[in-house]
Amino acid sequence: MGLSRTTFYDQARSAADETSIVEAIAAICDEAIYWYRNEPIADYGHPTAAELVADGQVEAVLAFIRDLENGARG
Repeated sequence: MGLSRTTFYDQARSAADETSIVEAIAAICDEAIYWYRNEPIADYGHPTAAELVADGQVEAVLAFIRDLENGARG
């Protein structure tokens, strides 16, 4: 009755895969939040991204992130 054994194991593996993905995303988000709040950006005189945004310099932070995406070292 019910599911075949392979279906059960496929679902269990799928749930484990989903958990791993969610954990990886959470770690990335935690790192991004830490960076945003705590890491000084030398290119702009060493304020954090949060400080720059609070100072109205959103475009500067976005430009810095684009530079990182394009291979700059930060």
